[in-house]
Amino acid sequence: MSTKLKLNWFDTILYLPLISLFTAAFVIPGWDKKVVILFSVSIIAIICKYGLNTIKENYKDPYVVILIISALYGSALYETIGYGSGEIRTLIVVSIFLLTFPRERINIQGLPLLLLIGAIISFLYTLYFSVYLDIPRSKQPINAIPFAITLCLLATVSLFIFFKERRIITLLSFFLLAISIIITETRGAIIPLTVSSSILLLYKIFERNNIKKLITTSIFGTFFIISLSYGFVEARVNATVAEIQSISEGNYNTSIGLRLQMWQASPELISINPIFGLGDNHKQELQRLYKAGKIDKSLAKYSPTHYHNQYIDKIIKSGVIGFILFLLAVYYPIYACFIKANENSNKECIIAITAAFSLICLTDSPFSQTFTLYPLLLINYFILNSGFRRVA
Repeated sequence: MSTKLKLNWFDTILYLPLISLFTAAFVIPGWDKKVVILFSVSIIAIICKYGLNTIKENYKDPYVVILIISALYGSALYETIGYGSGEIRTLIVVSIFLLTFPRERINIQGLPLLLLIGAIISFLYTLYFSVYLDIPRSKQPINAIPFAITLCLLATVSLFIFFKERRIITLLSFFLLAISIIITETRGAIIPLTVSSSILLLYKIFERNNIKKLITTSIFGTFFIISLSYGFVEARVNATVAEIQSISEGNYNTSIGLRLQMWQASPELISINPIFGLGDNHKQELQRLYKAGKIDKSLAKYSPTHYHNQYIDKIIKSGVIGFILFLLAVYYPIYACFIKANENSNKECIIAITAAFSLICLTDSPFSQTFTLYPLLLINYFILNSGFRRVA
């Protein structure tokens, strides 16, 4: 077998888990569990080719160290007070994959094509289930919230690459992803995408002289997206107004109302074990608060698996230690962009992604959704490291 052919086979195996983020993830229900097999195959292939050399090079990477410590801490809690098995699985698989991944192979050259493929597949999926079959989002094969959040991350990257390289396919990807997000009617993804897109646009406005062209294009693009998905936007706005009206009348047994109740109950729950958290015992403690008359029956009956706010959810379940590790995993890429001597050409993308994810975490708990956690951790790592100039 020729050397070139061997390299092609190795590259296919090496990037297979990453390729699946943009393909199989939007087609195969339960992909986030099955993808572990692809990661395992890739890790074994890397070790067979490089031995322990890549591990010796990567074990000092702060981002990888943060994920490893997070996985170890989560595993310790899992064996004691309880912890999300999906999050632990994801942290373990991703940290080992990044620990072994050869640094010279870190690049995002194929990302525009993958983004387009992912945008087309997710757009067709959304049209088929939400429009053609008219299936409620709660009954679709893939949970609509992590699905939309993932699309938000991909759309942000697509828009960044378009502004940076002027690739039309990435602009097309952005539009398809944005329309899909609106069709899902997920408020927790629509608003963050608006913010991340605005951040990237502002960077370009201050960076270039063609301000009028950028603003005109942005207004036209926004109008185009809303026009195609107006019915879904209107439905979500009406639903939101109805919920707010219901809350004003004292009925908190709604999507927004239950979230407000969870957040109001959080100080009581956090105070029980602020250092290590409550783990799986948070449900029992929530029932105890109900019996003590401190929370409403509707929240006790709902008995949430997470608290629809990642910051609150982390500190309740895994304490201050878990909360700090979560912050490090999310915000280290921004820190790395500013602290390292060499300028990172992808800094704007990292800032936009982090801003979007920070907003997402205000109304949802994406770390408990492995469908979203995989792309967040991997996209952050590859966007961050491919942007640094390599010093010989």
